[in-house]
Amino acid sequence: MGGEYLPALSQNEVMIASITIASTTQDVTSVYARRGRKRIYYRVVDEYGAETLSGRSTRSSTYPLTLGQLEQFFNGAWSIFHVLAMNFDDYDLARMLGFVVRIESSFYPEIETLYGLRIKAWATARRAELGLDKIDEKDHESATTVGSGPHRE
Repeated sequence: MGGEYLPALSQNEVMIASITIASTTQDVTSVYARRGRKRIYYRVVDEYGAETLSGRSTRSSTYPLTLGQLEQFFNGAWSIFHVLAMNFDDYDLARMLGFVVRIESSFYPEIETLYGLRIKAWATARRAELGLDKIDEKDHESATTVGSGPHRE
């Protein structure tokens, strides 16, 4: 799909972050925001009428969210870790990072780096829990780059 089925932006609303995964239809999940009189209102949206969302998908704040608050809100509504676990039972880091095609934000330029680090730490912990903690050299080389490596559809 590639984002064309995301809900339309409301009046005065902007997309502040999005994640694209290498599913068969290149699914995109995004965070929209709009300024009200005294608050900023946020919502997480997907291309499936909220069917892929699993937590609270709206919130508001008096000031713009910090990067950490945005990550917590986004992952609370749509967990990239849940998506990765469903697609990679071996927690192959290079393949998982390749599956995450794009993480972008004009407002939070560090978001891609943050997610790359979070995915790496999460995958490493899961591999250790499952006794798969020997990381291949190819995993190590691509462990810091989201969007690199092969993927499974």
